[in-house]
Amino acid sequence: MGLKDFIFGKPTKIENEFFGTMLFLKDKKDKFKSYFECRRQFIPSNKIIEICINGNLNDSVQKQIDFFKSIEDNYSVITKVISPLIEDEF
Repeated sequence: MGLKDFIFGKPTKIENEFFGTMLFLKDKKDKFKSYFECRRQFIPSNKIIEICINGNLNDSVQKQIDFFKSIEDNYSVITKVISPLIEDEF
């Protein structure tokens, strides 16, 4: 146990079939600020990305899984639409 774990407590880890190991970070003052951190491969870029998901231990993350899959599945369409907006701005 490290000093950080001693002071703040050991974080809870859960396993999710889609997101893998998820670290739960609880906000003791406001449960709506609690969230999960995880890392997952983003298929369109073939890179590991970090993901933060608002929620609590009892919450389902199915909506977040569906959203992530939708972004991956429609990535080329999304980038085609937003690229001109970004390029025009910069």
